[in-house]
Amino acid sequence: MLPSALVGAAFLLGGGVPAWGAVQTFVVNSTADVANSSPTSKVCATAGTNPVCTLRAAIQASNANSGTDTISLPAGVYTLTIAGRNEDAAATGDLDITDAVTVTGAGAGSAIIDGNGIDRVFDVFASGTTTISGVTIRNGNPGAATGGGILTGGVGNNVVSLNLSNVIVTQNTSVNDGGGIANGDNLSLTDVTGAPGRPCRPLQGAPSDDTPQRVEVIGMSQRGA
Repeated sequence: MLPSALVGAAFLLGGGVPAWGAVQTFVVNSTADVANSSPTSKVCATAGTNPVCTLRAAIQASNANSGTDTISLPAGVYTLTIAGRNEDAAATGDLDITDAVTVTGAGAGSAIIDGNGIDRVFDVFASGTTTISGVTIRNGNPGAATGGGILTGGVGNNVVSLNLSNVIVTQNTSVNDGGGIANGDNLSLTDVTGAPGRPCRPLQGAPSDDTPQRVEVIGMSQRGA
């Protein structure tokens, strides 16, 4: 066992982050859409004299910290407001997940992530298993790209598994297929409610395929948009 002084020193290095890259829990405390103070920081804190932990900042901090961190999302409406599609560091547009994470919302009826029509909501291309639960994902729009609410699939040799549980995917739009979810890898849906993403099918397996691939569905329902 490490002496207490050494344990304290380990946590002090890097501004309160465990020196050995231990997984962390980030508790979001602001509904604002503000990036982290630095895209490489493992601390969830926006810049300025009154730093807060936003959802975008938590995603970026988790991306910077190796391991499957947890993001706790209280009740509230989290509206994306920083425009800028086709960016892959969660600095603008959608929330890019490049390192596997567990996002735990307060409940699909109370924790709402709103894409505000500026981009899709989540782009998940982290190798490993990402889990999103207890949220509503709505009003995503990636323009000419696929996946109105969520785009998930590996890049290069990455193998992506996305688990959605107690999630509502609604009112998302994509010019191409996958108005709600575009999946190119492994996807598990448990107690997921999907409303048809305009103008396409709510769930798509791969960009050129009409059949969802490697999808496990448990208790999914569908309702009007």
